[in-house]
Amino acid sequence: MVTQSDIAKLAKVDRTSVSKILCGAQLEHFSDDVVEKVKSFAIRLGYKHRHFKNALKLGFLFPVGMDEALDGYTYAERTMAALLGASKVLEGSKHSLQIVNINYSNRTFDFDKVANTADVFIIWELTWEWADRFYAILKEKQKDFVVINRVSASFKDSYIIHESDEVYIKSAIDIFCKYGHSKIAGVFNDVEKTGRLSAMKEAFKQKGLEHSAQNVFSFHERDADGCRKTARLIAERGFTAVFVQSNDMNALDLVIELGKLGLRVPEDISVLGNHKKRSLPSLGLDLSSFETPWYEMGKRAAEFLIAGYSQSDCSKRITHEVLKQKFYEGNTIRGLSR
Repeated sequence: MVTQSDIAKLAKVDRTSVSKILCGAQLEHFSDDVVEKVKSFAIRLGYKHRHFKNALKLGFLFPVGMDEALDGYTYAERTMAALLGASKVLEGSKHSLQIVNINYSNRTFDFDKVANTADVFIIWELTWEWADRFYAILKEKQKDFVVINRVSASFKDSYIIHESDEVYIKSAIDIFCKYGHSKIAGVFNDVEKTGRLSAMKEAFKQKGLEHSAQNVFSFHERDADGCRKTARLIAERGFTAVFVQSNDMNALDLVIELGKLGLRVPEDISVLGNHKKRSLPSLGLDLSSFETPWYEMGKRAAEFLIAGYSQSDCSKRITHEVLKQKFYEGNTIRGLSR
């Protein structure tokens, strides 16, 4: 049977401190690190206490319905990776994972009902103004939560996200310049989104490259006509390199359309995707891209929530983490002789 003395020994504090922390008493006398350490060891050891629940139900707010999500690249591969990360943390423990399907496009849901489905929450991207009431309810109920993947600039609560579009754009241009390219085009799914054009202009300026509207293109997922038009204009304007900010699916669609116009990748034009997931083995292509740590996001979010579970005032537990993307070289970028 696990005792408070066992926890005290691992946390390197006295037993009385363990008792106070698990009861939520006089927490102002302890540092956040000590509080999280004690509660983390209590959970890990399976300690039972009338004021401390050792079995935790972790809710994962899954965007749109599960069936629809599994049909689409954007949600299926990204959110499932995060789910796997969270599941790995819970593996072998008494904790459970509750998937809560929410159709974000409705711009509302039963906030109270959803808040009661779990003890703590991992939430995918839900940082729009219409959802503010949901977060207010979670705080009223003293239920901890972490938003993952992306958040709005004004969001102040806990989040674990990947690097911004601005960072990707700068990194993409840096890579192309490293390979000797100067005729670079950028493709976006939403070119008007705040910060993207200014980031591209600034990156071009830093490299001494000329930037104009001729360098910028846009089409959405499954927009076949937009993709064909973009490929034709890129070919006509003689670009030697193109980055696709949205995702690898759009990048690979563009590769296929460029091929129909007689442009070979990477011999005639280099292509860099984003959020590495797919390749075209039938064409001998392994798309150069950036790997996004969705698995790690889910894992870290679950660890954070478990470590702080049952803290008396969850509003004081805030984490702001930005996880770096990693360049995946692939074989769709060709170096040019200088």
